[in-house]
Amino acid sequence: MLQIDSFRQFTLSLLFGFILLFSACSDDTVSDTEVEEPELPETSPVEVDVSYYEDANTEPTEEYQTFNMADAYAQSSNGVLSSYAGLGQFYMGFGSGEDGEYSNGVWTWEYTVDGLTVRMTAEDTGPGIEWNLFFDGTDPETGQTWDNQRFMYGFIDHDNESGEWSFYAGNSDLEPALFYEWEYFSESDYMIEFTLQEGDSGETSQLTYLREGAINTIESSGFYGNSNTVLYWNTDAGTGYLDENGDRMCWNAQFLNTSCTELGY
Repeated sequence: MLQIDSFRQFTLSLLFGFILLFSACSDDTVSDTEVEEPELPETSPVEVDVSYYEDANTEPTEEYQTFNMADAYAQSSNGVLSSYAGLGQFYMGFGSGEDGEYSNGVWTWEYTVDGLTVRMTAEDTGPGIEWNLFFDGTDPETGQTWDNQRFMYGFIDHDNESGEWSFYAGNSDLEPALFYEWEYFSESDYMIEFTLQEGDSGETSQLTYLREGAINTIESSGFYGNSNTVLYWNTDAGTGYLDENGDRMCWNAQFLNTSCTELGY
């Protein structure tokens, strides 16, 4: 997996801001308006369904090798998606439990501590809510100066059936260091996509999960040794395959290694 030291440093800066936020005493109050303050959204409403693997009865032996490798890949991918989706929930904590101010169609939560201002905004654009988070001032811990720097952009529709989060590192919000989006159609039909960009090298890694009823697919590029990997499983048939750079391995309904030709894969 790509090393993202700059993004980790950026996340630590956010954590410091988060601590400042909740250690501060704010006297912000809701302005005189009848507009209802937006509720903080759930930022990761869908996840990889790994129940198929968790329910399987297999052994750590060679005959189950392909299935076991697929299990590890599915669990790892779910962990990656869940971890980075959680950053959105982290950001939403900046407005949790506090009153905002409403002006010109925008809700604002703002706090200043030791010269660093943290500002979160929410605006109803019609189809949904746009969220932004900014830092302005000097970080008292590192001495780094921020000039109204945006660290997060998000959009979630009013039904919470689709949304996206962009997270920025460094001093630019032109290209996100991390991008996460989802679309939800039903409990068994949805999509998650996660993109990570390494600022120094410009390399991009992507991880996508698509669930269409019994059909599940995870595709990744740039992760796991920079390979292009596809994991497919059908919960009705009980079969699937793991394909890495065109090298495909399959398992049957008994989770045993089997010929892909035999299964039509």
